[in-house]
Order: sequence, then C-alpha cells, then structure tokens
Amino acid sequence: LYYRGPDAGGNLTNVARPATIVRRDLLDRIAGGDTDVYLCGYSRGAAIVISTAAILGDHGIRVTAMFLFDAVDR
Repeated sequence: LYYRGPDAGGNLTNVARPATIVRRDLLDRIAGGDTDVYLCGYSRGAAIVISTAAILGDHGIRVTAMFLFDAVDR
C-alpha cells in the first residue's frame, strides 16, 4: 500500500492519520501473523512509519524491518 504523506505545513494530503491507516487498512491484512511487515518512508513519511510501527507493536504485531530515508523529528 502507498499513501502520500503530509505537506510541509504538516497537513495530511491524501492520507489519514497513522492510527486510522493501521486500523482501516493493515490490521485485518496482517492479523494472522503469517505475513512479514516491512515499512518504508521518506522524510515526514519516515516519521509516520515510526509511529505506525509503534501502533502495530501495541497490537502485538512484529514489524520485520523499517526503511527510513531522511526521517524528520516530528
């Protein structure tokens, strides 16, 4: 799945907040635990990847790897 990240002002363009994305699009797909989860993001998208991984961890879902390119501190 691909989502366009926030603009320079922090406004989300074509993407919901990370928690909404996780609940809406990811949990049902990976709930069985037999799927490797890889997350990738650039700049503000990398910061969102970090948040998303934390949310998945709270649901007991292991992230296999994160690929963060020029992550910003949000």
